[in-house]
Amino acid sequence: MQEDPITQGATVVPNDVLDVAMEAAHAAGAELTARHRRPAEGLGAKLGPADLVSDADRAAEAAIAAVLERRRPGDAILAEEGTATRAGTGGCSTIAGRRPGAVPRNGPAADT
Repeated sequence: MQEDPITQGATVVPNDVLDVAMEAAHAAGAELTARHRRPAEGLGAKLGPADLVSDADRAAEAAIAAVLERRRPGDAILAEEGTATRAGTGGCSTIAGRRPGAVPRNGPAADT
């Protein structure tokens, strides 16, 4: 039986969304923490030389996708690195990726 949704005005939010988001964030954080202060591996450019992606980015995205697949299998995912993007049937979508305008702390200029 599905839980009653939380309602705010006209927005309906399933009760487990915050718990799922926290679990996904912790899973991604564990992947990134394990690679902290190590040289980037699997580094490549996406849209240009300043738009980089690494194995750490891909692993964090995969960790988020694994949580979503287990906890909310019908939801759509739009993943920044494209490794976990999928259509959904559950009426809820997740966007996985860095917030717009964010600059990675361990980027090329941060090591100077």
